[in-house]
Amino acid sequence: DPPSHQPESGITPSPSPRPRPPDNLEEGEVKEVGEICTPPSGVLVVEGQAVEPFSTDSAQRLIGQIMV
Repeated sequence: DPPSHQPESGITPSPSPRPRPPDNLEEGEVKEVGEICTPPSGVLVVEGQAVEPFSTDSAQRLIGQIMV
């Protein structure tokens, strides 16, 4: 009979355990990793603003607010 109980090509039957959080983090502290990302579409959506691609006009105004 074939050795079907043997994993092939180094495939592990059980998923790897999740990495433990660093011990130096205090309780309640949130370490933000990868929280802010750019969607694949390349359209940045800012909370509290209209969900629509930046037009040239809105981009110019936004840059004007930043570059004071």
